[in-house]
Order: sequence, then structure tokens, then C-alpha cells
Amino acid sequence: MGLTPEELLSGPRGRRLCLELAAQDPDVTNAVFWRSHAHDARSGASASFGWGRHEPDREFSPETVAELVESASTMVTAETVGRALEYSVCSARYWQEPDGRDVLAAQGRMIAALRPMAEAVAACAGIEWWTSAPAHHWLVEYDPPQGLAEQTALDPVTDVSRVRERIREWRRATVTEEAVAKRDYPEDPEYPRTGSWWSLAGWYRHTVSRLPDALALMEDSYGPKAARTFPVHGGSRVLEIRTPEDWVKLCRNASVDVSASRRHDWFRTTGRAGEWVLPDWDAVAEQWDGVHLTVAAYLAGAGRALAVDESRASVIAGWDPDTTFWLTNTLVLEDLSPQEWVLDDEGGWQPPSQNGAGAAS
Repeated sequence: MGLTPEELLSGPRGRRLCLELAAQDPDVTNAVFWRSHAHDARSGASASFGWGRHEPDREFSPETVAELVESASTMVTAETVGRALEYSVCSARYWQEPDGRDVLAAQGRMIAALRPMAEAVAACAGIEWWTSAPAHHWLVEYDPPQGLAEQTALDPVTDVSRVRERIREWRRATVTEEAVAKRDYPEDPEYPRTGSWWSLAGWYRHTVSRLPDALALMEDSYGPKAARTFPVHGGSRVLEIRTPEDWVKLCRNASVDVSASRRHDWFRTTGRAGEWVLPDWDAVAEQWDGVHLTVAAYLAGAGRALAVDESRASVIAGWDPDTTFWLTNTLVLEDLSPQEWVLDDEGGWQPPSQNGAGAAS
């Protein structure tokens, strides 16, 4: 089953993808820039440097921007859609208010204007992998941020031992964090504090299935320029999250209360105040070896409040699309050399020989 326009437009990341595609048109780019600046909660004021009279910020009404989007001249190909997906992923933020472009894309008139774009994306050839189960799995090791190369990670990316034990530790730490938050943190969801905001932190063992596309799909990215990928295989019991409803079912089956520890961050990113839960990954591990989030489910569900029942909701946050998080000790590193990748500003992630950087050492 493929991705539908309705699914794309139901989620913040899907709407952002469609808006970024429309913004290939220079007229749309200009209008979106100024209109989203007006919506950004942290936009501040614009400044002018140099000689001459300062030009005031340009004003575009929501209706004008929507009309420009509807008449935009854009190419919808696997390549352009892939770049728009990358922009959408990299702009995700679950610890503060959505940025102005996300706010703009969520308005009713704009959603209607983006529908033709969503229909074109859904019909685009070459994105079938957005809804499919992984055929392969790779661990990814990125070069560390500048200035931190001498620091040692908690363990090498190729250390695939104790995965199950770490998930048990996750549950204990989450329950403890929630108890501390209930005791010490203000109940006012608007109180300016931040803490844990992710659904399962990135340092737990996870793999990607699509290379090199998935290398660019990193939320809260620090901008790495080089990476290595290690082929692995794991247990056969991999749960596919194909829709937001699949995530909700996990929460209904077994959940962990994170209302106090996630209250402030998830209120800012979703606007919802109330009880919050996450899937109980320790319980999930009794039935599944891993959980794979498809690109389609990410676009439809990430960053929004997903109702679990009348009082509780959950958020998919900090879980990159096309990522499988592993819950059991089934990962095995294959006896193959890692593949080297470098980021080219024009061509994206490529092997070094294609990039012109020469053979990797």
C-alpha cells in the first residue's frame, strides 16, 4: 500500500515536505520566507546592513502565499522529493515551538493549497521504499562534531552486545526520571524548562535500510561530513510502523507514563496539555526483535500529538525515518568491510571515489 495525499498532509513533517517542494519556485520561496518569518515564535526582528534606506519587511497575506503555492512551477521527481524530505527531517524540533514554515504549512488554507503537491508526491516513482520493510540493515557511524574527535563514545557503534539489557535499563531510567519530574518539575506546561523529548534516544542500537538516502535523514543534525556504514543482520521479528495508528496500538498494548518528564517540551511542539505516554519498549521486546519506522509513518505521524485514548497521547520524536531500533540481542555484524561515505555539497552522500576525494584509508 502506497503513501496517500491525506497521510502526507496529516502530519507536520509531511506538510513541510510539500511546502519545501513548492518552494522550488522562486516566487513561492520569497513569499514563504516573509510569511513564515511572521509566524516564527523566535523570529525576532530583521536587520539591514550597509548604505541606503532600510526597506521594511515585505508582507504577504496567507491567501496570497496559498495562491502562489497553487500556481507554483515545480518538478516532482524522486530526486527533488528526496531533497524536500531531507529539509523536512532536518527542520524537526520537539523541544520548542514549531518554526514559522511549519506553522504556515499547518494552516487550513495552506493545507488545501498543498494538496496538488501531495498528490504528485504520492504518485512519484522511486519512493516505493518509503512504505516497505527493510531488505538490509546498516549501522551508521558519523564523524564526530568538530572539536570532539578526541572524545570517546560510550561504546563503538559496532558493539552490538547488551542490546536487551540496555532496553531494560531504559525502562528503569524512564520510570525514575518520571518520578523525579513529578516531584520537582512545575505542572504548568508553559513553564520554560526542557528535558527529555525523544521517544527512544539515538544512542540505543539502531540501523538504516536505504543507502545513501537515509544518511541525510537525521533530526537535530550537527552536519557531519563523513560516515561509515557496517552491514548487520538481526532477528526476523521486526515490527513495521507503517502508520501513526501502529504507534498508537503499541502504546495501548503497553505504555510508560512520561507526562511530567515530557510535559513542557511536548506542549511547546504540539500545543497539547495533558497526559503523555510512550510504548513500553521493554514489553515490546518480549514479542519483537526490532521496530522499523517507515518514511511514510514518519511523515504522517512524527511531531504531532497522537491520541491513545481520551486522556493520553504520545509523540514520535527523535526517531529518524527508515530507522530500525533494536530491542533484543540478535544483531550480528557481518564479516564485511565498512563502506565509506562523504558528503558533497552538490551531489549529497557518495562514496569517496565518486566525490573525487580519492580512496578512503
